[in-house]
Amino acid sequence: MNEVETKTKKEFYKRWWFIVLVVLVFIIVGSTNDLSEKKKANDLVEKDKQTNLQKEVFKIGDQIKSGDSFLTVTKITKNWKSSNQFDKPSSPNDVYVLVDVLIENKGSKDLSLSGMWDFKLEDSNGLQRSQAIGGVGIKQLPSGELSPNGKATGEILFEADKSALNVLKLRYKPLFSSTKEVVIELQ
Repeated sequence: MNEVETKTKKEFYKRWWFIVLVVLVFIIVGSTNDLSEKKKANDLVEKDKQTNLQKEVFKIGDQIKSGDSFLTVTKITKNWKSSNQFDKPSSPNDVYVLVDVLIENKGSKDLSLSGMWDFKLEDSNGLQRSQAIGGVGIKQLPSGELSPNGKATGEILFEADKSALNVLKLRYKPLFSSTKEVVIELQ
């Protein structure tokens, strides 16, 4: 090779194919980092979801946020007896269960209330029942609308199989709401 040919030959790192190769390597490395960061972000979101799912079961006394409302179960009375001798559960195998609740509306719109439609009692057999007819002398949870910043307290009466009282859960999902159902363990 003569001196002229050596001067016209470019160094390998100045050639077009090498520059393209380096750019491709940077693109691949950059997209891999983006994917791993997206995966980390998705993992964090999934972990938060699972934590929230685990916290969807609450206890008596917990203040539970559901949409714009807060629900607190303040007391439960298993085998509640009415002062009226004729006020009895519909089946001889059933007993009354009385649940005291407090609901607060922290939203800017009225909140619909209904003990009949919003609440269910689940017994240890998995049977879910709506509010019972009866309950002479109880301070029943009012049905209607609860204004913003309003509070309502009351009792909800349910019937439950007396052999299935060891595990009771109150399920709350407002009828006209897109919020998730919350579950309160009544032990």
